[in-house]
Amino acid sequence: MGGVIHFPDSAKLIDGFRRDCLDRGLSGWTIEQYMCTVKLFSDFVRDRGTNLLRVDKEVLRDFIRHRRDSGMKQKTLENNFSALCAFYDYLCFEGYVQTNPVPPIRKRFLKRYKLNGGGDPPRKLISVEEMATLVDSVLDPRDRALILLLAKTGVRRSELIAMDVDDIDWSDNSIRLKPFRKRSGRTVFFDHECALALKRWLG
Repeated sequence: MGGVIHFPDSAKLIDGFRRDCLDRGLSGWTIEQYMCTVKLFSDFVRDRGTNLLRVDKEVLRDFIRHRRDSGMKQKTLENNFSALCAFYDYLCFEGYVQTNPVPPIRKRFLKRYKLNGGGDPPRKLISVEEMATLVDSVLDPRDRALILLLAKTGVRRSELIAMDVDDIDWSDNSIRLKPFRKRSGRTVFFDHECALALKRWLG
């Protein structure tokens, strides 16, 4: 006779996901955002009388409706589903589920919603001349240095916030970035103009 199959409870699955994120080198901020979303979704699933390993398209579609009805912004909802997609990728990898149910729902209900006029407007890049005008209009040494650093290196806002002075190598005008998700190279370089602005600000 076969015994009763016992599946891990939600808390164990989520804790395993956290450890997996740490092993993958994700930033602390990203992990906390993931945990918050997955725990929120776990509560939603529990209230529906099911569990995280039995989630299907209907549960995910109801979650979208629920979050939109609560006033959630489109960008935040997209971030929620990025976290859920990562969570179910982990469950697939560990063999808890056969397939990740999230990508088809994201493609059908979130991308289409955005194309129909919802969500954030498309980003507009400024020209080199416009950037030069912006830099020249800034008098504060700190603000000028940060704007140049963003423009010259292409770092993200979160990467800029995480920087320390000790991360700068003045010998070759480079900065060693803290580990961040979706960043393959962790060293960025800046030019002479940016170096002068940084040294003027930092003294």
